[in-house]
Amino acid sequence: MSKRFSIMVQEFGADHEVELCQVDNNPGSVIAGLGQKTLMVRTQSGGRRRTKTPRYTSVRIVDHHEIRK
Repeated sequence: MSKRFSIMVQEFGADHEVELCQVDNNPGSVIAGLGQKTLMVRTQSGGRRRTKTPRYTSVRIVDHHEIRK
């Protein structure tokens, strides 16, 4: 039986956590890809400057095997 993991994320500017996806084996490679996702955000002063911020402020892995016990 393979293990099942859920990846829970909180997006930039959100106040709640949502389930992004479920994976069967190695969640580490998915987490590495999520760390590279960025957003371009304009600054308030001037309006032309943009900064890159991470899309997800928190990423958490939930093991479904531990939940069942």
